[in-house]
Amino acid sequence: HPESTCVHVRHVPGVDGNNSAANGHDPVRMLGRQAESSRAAALIAAGTALHADAVAVEAALALAAVDIPSILLRGAVIARHFYGRSEVRAYGDADLLVEHSHRARAEHVFRDLGFEHVAVLGQRAADRPPWSSTWSRRADNAELDLHWSLVGARRPPYQVWETLRREVEPVAVLHSDLQGLN
Repeated sequence: HPESTCVHVRHVPGVDGNNSAANGHDPVRMLGRQAESSRAAALIAAGTALHADAVAVEAALALAAVDIPSILLRGAVIARHFYGRSEVRAYGDADLLVEHSHRARAEHVFRDLGFEHVAVLGQRAADRPPWSSTWSRRADNAELDLHWSLVGARRPPYQVWETLRREVEPVAVLHSDLQGLN
């Protein structure tokens, strides 16, 4: 029809000497690979988050066993508040806050669980004031951050603890109830 013009451009493999399908550039195949890649990334993120949750439960229960209360920061707490049940939030470590006066005992508990302290930001003299320490366990590549304050907090650690401990509620993590921010 002279009133309308429809142009359909189709790449014919081999015509320009560049066989797109043979070189892996077939759009249909590319979309399929992207979907597979997205599924794989989601599975990896879910597995990593489950591992971090297991570490959080292990550490929180070990702390509770020696009367050290803890608050789960980030991880499952953030996922609960901001992500749907079918969405995956990627995280690879567990973050627990303890009262500053329990810090040394908590570190001892982590050592008993096979964790070693790893110096990172906030733990060298030239860094900002420290608010946490990072712990790693080689046996299962577990990562754990022990917080006694929060980065940027303008109050002493004991006030951070007193304020946040009033804002907790049970958070179900792998069939265990941990204390997490509400």
